[in-house]
Amino acid sequence: MTAANPTILLDEVDAVFAGDKSESAQVIRGVLNSGNRRGGSVPRVQTAGGQRIVERFNTFGPKALAGIRSLPETLADRSIEIRMRRKTKDEKVEAFRIRRAQQEVWPIRDDLHRSLLANRDAVLAWRLGDDADISGLSDRQIEGWEPLVAIAGAAGRDWLREALKAARWLSEAARERETPEGALLLMHCRDAFDEAGTDRLTTSQLLMSLRARDDGPWSVQFDENWDADGSKSAYKLAALLREYEVRPSKVQFRNGDQKWRAQGYTRAHFADAWRRWLPQLTSGLSELRPGA
Repeated sequence: MTAANPTILLDEVDAVFAGDKSESAQVIRGVLNSGNRRGGSVPRVQTAGGQRIVERFNTFGPKALAGIRSLPETLADRSIEIRMRRKTKDEKVEAFRIRRAQQEVWPIRDDLHRSLLANRDAVLAWRLGDDADISGLSDRQIEGWEPLVAIAGAAGRDWLREALKAARWLSEAARERETPEGALLLMHCRDAFDEAGTDRLTTSQLLMSLRARDDGPWSVQFDENWDADGSKSAYKLAALLREYEVRPSKVQFRNGDQKWRAQGYTRAHFADAWRRWLPQLTSGLSELRPGA
């Protein structure tokens, strides 16, 4: 890269965004968020001849961030995430030596550089979606992967196929890990209907199912200890679901010959929210693992 468009490497980025409230963290996040596509820029005030002039600075260019915690959501949405796991004491891995790594990696770098120069026009003209299966990738994920897949496409169809496998697998794995709390609530509500084998639940039945789970925050969110009659939990659940246009109503229930109406939810209440917000997982992530 030239000095005008350098590659930026940020290590220990978790320290930069600790709390994510400081002015410096907001400034850095703004620069990174705006630089994920060509033409991205940020305004800055420059002093020239005693006058202040607003100029826009180009922020587009490759960036690699390393840290031990999750990125802010807006930045993660623009990133290709590669998650690493801590080694256990029983796992044996080769010791890392910077000199040996350079000897192994630099020839690969040089070969890639020569190949890109030789195929520059083809890489720049290539667009993800022209001749590729991009199912399972969001618009922003396509933007992030397009330059990398273009390079693979220039190297040949086998490399293109493997690059697309990697794109779909890494994107889906990241989406599973970073499920927003609201989507998690919708997912667990769907599970409650499935487990009960019914198309309708009273509010208290739905809350009971949510509280019983140990893979969500619901036992704390809807704490029975401070909510003797359940009204506070019912109101809080309704408020959370309202963000997804899901609202409770008087629902008719039946047990044998007995019929009654109670405040609750039906599958129909959730149908549109489930369709729009729950991730549509591709079949079998292991099938998409690169090299599979």
